[in-house]
Amino acid sequence: MSLQARFFTPPIVSTTDDIDKNLSNYVLHIDDDMEATVRTLKRISNSINSILKAEKEQNKDLLELLEKSTGFKGVETFDTNYVQPLLSVELVNSWSLPIVTLTCIAVALPNISKDTTKTFLRSVGEGLSYTHQVEESLNYGKEYAIIRKATITLWNEVEHKCRWLDTALQKDVFRGKQAKEILMWFSDRAKETVREIKRSISGEMVENIPKELIAANSMYRMVETILLRDESNIEHIKEEQLFAILNGMIADIFSACFTNLPQVIIVKCHESVIEKREASVKAAAKLLGKTTKIIERLERCELPSMDPDKMAYVDEWRHYLKQSIP
Repeated sequence: MSLQARFFTPPIVSTTDDIDKNLSNYVLHIDDDMEATVRTLKRISNSINSILKAEKEQNKDLLELLEKSTGFKGVETFDTNYVQPLLSVELVNSWSLPIVTLTCIAVALPNISKDTTKTFLRSVGEGLSYTHQVEESLNYGKEYAIIRKATITLWNEVEHKCRWLDTALQKDVFRGKQAKEILMWFSDRAKETVREIKRSISGEMVENIPKELIAANSMYRMVETILLRDESNIEHIKEEQLFAILNGMIADIFSACFTNLPQVIIVKCHESVIEKREASVKAAAKLLGKTTKIIERLERCELPSMDPDKMAYVDEWRHYLKQSIP
């Protein structure tokens, strides 16, 4: 079943004439006892039409990154249970956290050109603007809110300060190191950070988990996973090869996450608070306008036969993909 057919009722429309009718259906679904006025519908539909036209040429860098995805394997391989845990409790995963973590490693590789790194960072930034919306709309629970808040802060530090925690990610810092040495540095730094925070926390894990602990635990697990999975070749792996591996994993995670975009759009169209309804429908239209090409690309992918509600969670994807391995 296609992505659009799986998530959209009624289906996406692309012509201005059909927008009014489509929006009427959405508004009626929002509140069965309230008929939207023609004036309101016209105002919303005219706004949506202009938004859809304005957003058509977005996400060029992100689309190029997504072309490096060969499926959804990266969702399953960014972490493994064979890595010895540093924490007594298991933190939930989000879509954005592994992407930010893997991006930090890619940015630090000194032999990757600055132009390539700049384009890569721009593509990741475009993608994260959508993963955050998937998480905010579909990942319910306080534990996900904590991870989401920490990840947004971490990404701001990477994007605007080129730092991971207190460490500069400028290429000169890692110049002269082999790819394995860079990975080992991140692993050692992450492990020490986790241990330092654990020593400062007495008793059980605090309710508001420090963002530094979330970032360090994620980095340790993902680096150790890479070292384990490529154990036979890791001594000789080149930076360009590692960069390509990281790009592919990130693209796979983005692709899996973006299968939830139609559902996010529907959620925004079904805003129940009257005062927020028009703004929410406009936000849905803006998201649709920006992501139409992404959704069209995913139409070519074979989606897993998962419960649609579970597809919103990266850990559910990981569980399904592990079970599907022959």
